[in-house]
Amino acid sequence: MVTRDALRDGVALLGLLVVGFLVRMPGLDERELWIDEANSVLIARESVPDIVGALRVDGNPPLYYVLLHTWMSLFGQGEVAVRALSLVLGLALVLVVALLGRAWFGRVAGGLAAFLVATSPLHVYYSREARMYTMVAVLAVLAIFAVDRLLVRRDRTSVVLAALALASVALTHNYGLFLLPFAPLACLLVREQRGRGLLVASLASVLALTLVSPWLPVVVGQARSGVGDWIPELFVREVERTPFGSDTSAGRFLGGAVRTLEVMAPGASYPSYLRKLPVLGRSSLVPLFFIGLALLAGILPHLASSPEKRREEIRRVVLLLFGLVVPIALPLAYSAFVKPVYLVGRYEMIGFGALALLAGRGMALASGALPWAGARVVAASVLASLAGVLAFTSLQPYLFGPNPLRPHATRIARLLAEKGREGDIVLFTEATRATAEYALSRRGLDERFELRSFPADSGLHRGWYDPEEYRGKRRDLDDEARELTRALYASLPIGGRLFVLYEGRYPDLHQTLLGEIDLLFGTWRPELSKGGLGVLAFVK
Repeated sequence: MVTRDALRDGVALLGLLVVGFLVRMPGLDERELWIDEANSVLIARESVPDIVGALRVDGNPPLYYVLLHTWMSLFGQGEVAVRALSLVLGLALVLVVALLGRAWFGRVAGGLAAFLVATSPLHVYYSREARMYTMVAVLAVLAIFAVDRLLVRRDRTSVVLAALALASVALTHNYGLFLLPFAPLACLLVREQRGRGLLVASLASVLALTLVSPWLPVVVGQARSGVGDWIPELFVREVERTPFGSDTSAGRFLGGAVRTLEVMAPGASYPSYLRKLPVLGRSSLVPLFFIGLALLAGILPHLASSPEKRREEIRRVVLLLFGLVVPIALPLAYSAFVKPVYLVGRYEMIGFGALALLAGRGMALASGALPWAGARVVAASVLASLAGVLAFTSLQPYLFGPNPLRPHATRIARLLAEKGREGDIVLFTEATRATAEYALSRRGLDERFELRSFPADSGLHRGWYDPEEYRGKRRDLDDEARELTRALYASLPIGGRLFVLYEGRYPDLHQTLLGEIDLLFGTWRPELSKGGLGVLAFVK
C-alpha cells in the first residue's frame, strides 16, 4: 500500500521533472545545429571504429558519441531527436539529485537541490544542446555515489563499480581524468577512512585509470593537435570580468574560481559565447552571494542525532566537496600557472551535480534552523523562489526571445538541392563544413555531391578552424590551392558546377584559391549571401 508520504514525494518529484522539462523545451526545434553540435552528429553517425578514428583529431573521448550513435539509430538525426538525448540526460540529473539528496540529507535538501538543477540556466543550456555535458554531470554524481558505497561496503564488487563509474566519466569528457583522484584525497580528510577506506578508494582510482589507459595516447595527441588553441583568449577574458582577477598567476586562479562559481549560480552573468543566455552587463553579486552562502552552509557539519549518523553525513559532504573542487581546481590551477586550458561556462558541468547537492543541503539546514515547522516551510519556499526568480532573469530572453544565432545551412541545402546535379562539387572553406554537411545529410544530398575541404586537413575536424595555423605555412597553402583547383577542374564534367561555401573572414588565406578558380572556371556569381556566409557558384 502506498503511504501518504510516498505519494507526496512522488508528486513532488514528478513536479520537479515537469518544471525541468518545460524550461528545456521551448524553441528546441527552431534552432539549427551549430558547429559543435553538427560535428557531434557527423561523428556519431559513423560506425564505432570510425567514431574512435574521427575523435583522434577532435577533443573528446568516445562514450557520448557511441551512445548518440545508438540513440540516432532509434530516433533519427533531426535537430530535436539528437538534442533529446541531452534533454533526457538533463532530466536524469534532476532525478538522481532528488533521490540521492533525499537519501543522504533528507527530503527538503533533495527537493531544493533538484530544483536548482531543474532551473539552472547553465544546465538548461546544455540540456538543449547535442553535446556531452549533461552526460558528464550525471555520471560524475553517480561516480560520487559509487565511491560512497565503496567506503561503506569495502568489497570487490564495490571497487569494480566505483572504478567503472569513474572511468565512464573520463571516457565521456577528457576532464573526467581530473575526477580520478578525488576519492583518495577525500579519504585523507575523513579520519575514519584513512586506513582501509583510503586503500580501497586508491584501488578504485588506479583500476579506473587502467580502464581508461588505452585512450590516453589519443588524449595526448588531441592536446598537441591545437584543437583548443582558442581557449586561452576566452579564459583570460572571463577572469578579467571578476573584481578578483589580475594578470598574475594567483590572480588568474582566484578570478577563475570566482567566475566558475558565478556561472553555476542561478541567474548569473554567463560567458558571451553561450549565445543569448546571459543578461550581459547585469551585476552578478546577488546570485553569486546566494550560491556562495548556500554552498558554505552545505559544507558545514550538522549536529546529527547520533555519532554514527554524523560521521556518515560528514563523509558524504566531504565526498561531494572533493567531487566538486578536485576536477575543477586541478585544470584551473594548470590554466593559471602553466597554460590556459579551462573554458569557463562549460567544464563546470563535471562538478555541477555535487554543487547542487551541497547547496540544497545548505538551504535545507538554513530553513531547518527555524524553531517551528511553518517557518521552516516558508523559509525553504522563499529560498527556492529566490533561486527560481534569479534563474528566470537569464532563461527568459534565451527561451522566449528572438533566436540569437541563425546559421544558414538549411538555405544552403535547399539551394544545392534546387541547382545542383549529381557529381557537382561542394568545396567548404573555413568552419563551414559541419553545419552544411549535416543539413545536406538531412536531405539525403551528402551522397549526391563530391564534398571537399580547403585546406584539406580542415575537413578532418569539421567543427574547428584555426587561421593562424595556416598563416604560418602560407606558401604550402598556396601550393595546395593551385593543385586543388587543377584537380577540381579535371574531375568536373563540362557543364558541371563547383559550389564554394565562403564566409570571407580570412580573405588572405583564400586569395590564391579564388584567383585560381576564377582563371579556370571563369567569373563566379553569388547564389546565396546572407549573414556573412555565401555560396559562390562556378560552371565549367
